[in-house]
Amino acid sequence: MKIIIVGGGLGGLASYLALEKYLAEISPPVTIKVYESHPDPISATASLGGGISIAPNGLRALSSVCEAAVTSLIAAGFQYPTFTFRNSRGSLLGHYMGGSKERHGFVQVFVTRTMVHQALLREIPQSAVHWGKTVERVEATDDGAEVQFADGSVEYADLVIGADGLKSTVRKSIFGDEFNPKYK
Repeated sequence: MKIIIVGGGLGGLASYLALEKYLAEISPPVTIKVYESHPDPISATASLGGGISIAPNGLRALSSVCEAAVTSLIAAGFQYPTFTFRNSRGSLLGHYMGGSKERHGFVQVFVTRTMVHQALLREIPQSAVHWGKTVERVEATDDGAEVQFADGSVEYADLVIGADGLKSTVRKSIFGDEFNPKYK
């Protein structure tokens, strides 16, 4: 079985780790490839945005596919059981009770998206992520899918996962404009 993940961001890398872990026993072996349009990991992480708070249930889910990434994020991040909201004059607006290890088994941690990306990327073989490969179209075939790239190359897979973000080429290839994101 061959699986292609389009998008090497947080969702794509987490998908790779989950598939690798839970499909490891399948025979014949599963081949998983990640294709990312950014030319390298540095440019990919630069576009990820700022910080992210990962609640205990998020760390638990991530731990189920990659404990090493969770250990790295807890060590590098800022743990907080509560969050205080104040107005521009410093007056207390309220408290948000986050997650605690005692209550949930995992902490709540604030990290940068770059930290998460790097923690996931460290756990994936370099040969599995193909940088600078822009997908132009995905088309269903009788026995899987055909992935067409901007450089003219084509890959075939049994399964294609679209983890290519808000302006998803995979979604547009399959559904056209029917399921475009809408903001209200």
